Amino acid sequence: MTKVVQMAEKNSSGVVETFYPMAHAEGIVALRETVAKIFEETTLSVSASEKAAWNAKETTAGAQAKADAALAAAKAFTDAYFKEKNIWDGATYFLSSHTFTWNLEDLKQGVFVEMQRYLVGTGALGYGYHVFFIPKKFILKNPNKAYYLMTTDTAGAKKTIRLTSTTITGDDSNSDSPHNAYCVSNVFVI
Repeated sequence: MTKVVQMAEKNSSGVVETFYPMAHAEGIVALRETVAKIFEETTLSVSASEKAAWNAKETTAGAQAKADAALAAAKAFTDAYFKEKNIWDGATYFLSSHTFTWNLEDLKQGVFVEMQRYLVGTGALGYGYHVFFIPKKFILKNPNKAYYLMTTDTAGAKKTIRLTSTTITGDDSNSDSPHNAYCVSNVFVI
């Protein structure tokens, strides 16, 4: 290990003063190379093109703005895509003369049909609801075929419907007893 020695001398007054000898940098062996190596190891050199490329990189604020815009676009798309379209709202036995229509592009997932208890002379009773979902795939595979919406009624009440990709139609048997104890009160596509 190198020994460090403080250099001192007495001045004319007899006081001991520390002094540092002067030397030329060229006189110290390998000083220039040693200092250059230290700077190289501790200082990163960045070229102008590297600095420009770095400054052009995405900022946190810019990335957040892009993420927010993508989220808003995704929400707008899914809200529009999955928005249901109400086709019928009321109370009907749903006979063969009752056909409700929609545009083909509105049918993305399927059709919901809501039924509720019904009393002749009184109308929809607001209870005893049954809700049915008929998937688009089933509708396309079985166009205009009879589909029974079965209730839990012990008398065996049901509604018969026929579906295409753009229509839902009832059946005259829907007004017969015991099927007339229910009405179709809501139809919507999603």
